[in-house]
Amino acid sequence: MIRLQVCVLLLLICLAVSQAARQRRRICRERGRVKGPCDASKIRWSFNQKTGRCIPFIYGGCGGTRNRFPTCCECFRRCTGYYTRKNSRTCHKLLENQLAKLRAKGHRIQRRRE
Repeated sequence: MIRLQVCVLLLLICLAVSQAARQRRRICRERGRVKGPCDASKIRWSFNQKTGRCIPFIYGGCGGTRNRFPTCCECFRRCTGYYTRKNSRTCHKLLENQLAKLRAKGHRIQRRRE
């Protein structure tokens, strides 16, 4: 009887963990790179399902979608389940390119976390 209870308990835990992972990944499938209605200029990261990469964008500070992460590392971990040195190099290059483009357009960027 105790074995059955333990098995049922383990099954319920596995189902709960699986459901939580699916919910987290749903966020990554939402439309990305949405600035929102406010006027701040904050660098945030959004997961692109087509490329399987996290991409920097300018977030206005309010609204938008949940596919918005404060760091590239968090974006990769939440949406792919891992973060590697290769991801780190990719993130750094993407961020520097995005910052250069924005500065050329006259944007002042806030790099702090929310």
